[in-house]
Amino acid sequence: MRVYMTNSPLKKWKSKIATFKVSFKELGIALLIIAFATFPYLHDILPLSKSETFHGFSSMRVFSFMLLINVYSHLGWLIAFFLAKGKSYRFALLVPIGLSAYQISIILFNLKKTELNSINIKFILFITLSLFVVIHYFKNAKR
Repeated sequence: MRVYMTNSPLKKWKSKIATFKVSFKELGIALLIIAFATFPYLHDILPLSKSETFHGFSSMRVFSFMLLINVYSHLGWLIAFFLAKGKSYRFALLVPIGLSAYQISIILFNLKKTELNSINIKFILFITLSLFVVIHYFKNAKR
């Protein structure tokens, strides 16, 4: 006669080794996310130089910080736009995308001290772009 003990401390447990199946696409996306997350901190790699100015900024390091922090936020808005496919608010994400692209071009082309960087132009651009996007959306909305 055999006796089966179900809760025996001597019972041997088979350990399973976890295996991860990751595609190259998923790995690439994960590495891109990590790379984009480092954008605001890349300016720390540049050496400090207090005497030279670059594109209207006090140094190359300040320029790279301002540029990369704006690129970082622009990428966030782009990702939000692509993830919002089929959502009713997707059209509104075009406004911050346009404004962040505008700010990046102001920094890149050294237009800080021009009229294109004044508060009036930015405010008018913001209102105009917002109205255009809203009117275009509701004009073409499927009902």
